[in-house]
Amino acid sequence: MFFGVAQAKPWMAVSRGLTTDDAGLYANSTVALDVKTGRIVWHRQHIPGESLDMDEAFEQVLIDLDGETHVFSIGKTGILWKLDRENGNFQSLQETVFQNAFEQINRETGELTYRKDIQEMKMGEWLSVCPSTAGGHNWQSTAYYPPQRTIVIPLSQSCMEMAPRSTTFEIGSGGSQGDRTWMPMPGTDGNFGKLSTYDVENMSEVWSVEQHAPFLTAAITTAGGLVFIGDYDRWVHAYDVDTGEELWKTRLGSSVMGFPVSFEVDGTQYIAITTGREGGSPWRVGDFLTPELVSPEGHNAVYVFKLNNR
Repeated sequence: MFFGVAQAKPWMAVSRGLTTDDAGLYANSTVALDVKTGRIVWHRQHIPGESLDMDEAFEQVLIDLDGETHVFSIGKTGILWKLDRENGNFQSLQETVFQNAFEQINRETGELTYRKDIQEMKMGEWLSVCPSTAGGHNWQSTAYYPPQRTIVIPLSQSCMEMAPRSTTFEIGSGGSQGDRTWMPMPGTDGNFGKLSTYDVENMSEVWSVEQHAPFLTAAITTAGGLVFIGDYDRWVHAYDVDTGEELWKTRLGSSVMGFPVSFEVDGTQYIAITTGREGGSPWRVGDFLTPELVSPEGHNAVYVFKLNNR
């Protein structure tokens, strides 16, 4: 069994009374457990001493390539990780959005080094960092498309200023303990939503699309070569999985969120997708940074679409 692990609490090392030199094992890790005993077989701590609420707690994508087994994951840093599934050995990484938290990334070992001001942060002092706590990636899961050996990743492009707060170390305290303000990511021209596809063999980007509205659903691919995804501005999109060309879209009653599903009834394929509001940090990007977009209250629903036969 493979699990992604969230961050330590409080978020920022100085609020924990520590420095970023304290690894905080097993936070921000991929952990492999023996399914029969629960014993930890291996772990890979992606960000030792994490201090910016950059979880690595999301989906683990298991992919076999030419007899080799891999596990792929991506956390809030927007760094896509490729590990050996048998032993957790680092194989490769790819940055999918702009980040400036790490001044050094060792592409041979996967070791990350925080900027000096993050390592030396003091209580109450503000620092700027990309991505924001909404993450370059968050709970909106990736999809794998086996025919092209590509992985399709919903991404988010926002940054923040953040300052640590003091806390008392007693039951019920701690929590986030970080003050934040949100802002657009440099170089994105106000495009908060991004959907990118990567070749899982060489980790190179195949295509990406960007838009003003944040994407708020997982991506789902179909054997017919489609990618479906929904956004804050109420749109459901269908893209060509090979090229990223938008083939269809329709607007729903409220922000499109959650996990699309595909199913078949009497030989006909359907896509179901949900609408609603709230949903933590990914939803806040739209609420805080795109107030001109339409995201009405109510209209919580499940919408079902029939795919035409090709």
